[in-house]
Amino acid sequence: MECTYNMKMTPVGLIPEDWDVATIKDFGYLLSDGINPQQYRGRDFVEYSMPAYDDGQSPTKCKGADMNSNRTQIQGEVLLFNKLNVRQKRVWYIENAPSNALCSMEFLAYSSDKVDLRLLREILLQDSVTKSFESVSRGTSNSQKRIAPSDFLYFSFALPPLAEQHRIADALSAVDELIGVLDEAIAKKRQIKEGLMRQLLTGRTRLSGYKATWEEFTFQTVFTSVSDRGRNVDTTEYKESGLYPIIDQSQNAIAGYTDKSNPIVPTHCGYIVFGDHTRIFKYVEQPFFTGADGTRVLSVSNKFDTKFVYYYSQMLDIPNTGYNRHFKYLKASRFVMPDDICEQKEISSIFTAADTEIQSLEAERDKYILIKQGMMQELLTGKTRLI
Repeated sequence: MECTYNMKMTPVGLIPEDWDVATIKDFGYLLSDGINPQQYRGRDFVEYSMPAYDDGQSPTKCKGADMNSNRTQIQGEVLLFNKLNVRQKRVWYIENAPSNALCSMEFLAYSSDKVDLRLLREILLQDSVTKSFESVSRGTSNSQKRIAPSDFLYFSFALPPLAEQHRIADALSAVDELIGVLDEAIAKKRQIKEGLMRQLLTGRTRLSGYKATWEEFTFQTVFTSVSDRGRNVDTTEYKESGLYPIIDQSQNAIAGYTDKSNPIVPTHCGYIVFGDHTRIFKYVEQPFFTGADGTRVLSVSNKFDTKFVYYYSQMLDIPNTGYNRHFKYLKASRFVMPDDICEQKEISSIFTAADTEIQSLEAERDKYILIKQGMMQELLTGKTRLI
């Protein structure tokens, strides 16, 4: 239920009259009990580390002997905030840490029974808050900048009454659950697709009706024309919308737009774009420009199905040299594929269908992410109240 309340001007902006401006220190404290796990080499611990956060926010089980530096002891409901490289946004809400739980000392471990830590997590994840902490980070390099504990404790924010905090946190958590369910479904679909690729693109499993043996082909046989350098488009020509996307080497297929004339216009079967630095393959059907040097545009011989070659190429073992030197390994590759283009097309259609399902789930997830962002803009500022 929505209701409009009187507002007041504060140092953090316009907020409802019954809200407070608080600092994190006002309602809780940092856990400071340190431990040297090496003194308990045989003991089992549950560790909350930054790599564990990045790997799906799943703590790891390990022995004290496996940890070579001091840790902070945590227990119960705790909020972890990364003081190192705050731009990475590692804010970990732990509902019930066990008695043998430890966290990295690069986390600030905060405890409070006067503020909903789920809500505080959402506040700390806002872009404006991250920028504020970045501005006070100190260090000799961008990769080793830290905030001081006092910077965290004296951060000011708008805080509703505790009952309303719970309602807001419940509403945002409900959307998070939907996003989490979709993330799990996307991950499962990707695993299924990867399993099918290992079976169908190696010939281990054959589709019904196809008996012919697979043959080995060279790069020069599979690809009929190659643009070794691609076409550069100056960044000043990028536009938010336009006729032709710019395909670069990153994971995202579209880096920007341009209406510059003479784009690369794919044939009816499209092109394969290869990143010489990233080793990423992309299938492109629409007219496009390429990005920086090292973006290779590959045209496939009419004897082969372009989409099949695209999926097959992703299975190639191209070593990571760390430089724009991967194209030479691609050109030296051998392609063991069915000579029957009908079999190629039927296999590629399976992966195209899988990609369509994954993209549909991703679009649904992204919709809920936008919904949550809109909710936060309303609920964390008091523009909309939950009663």
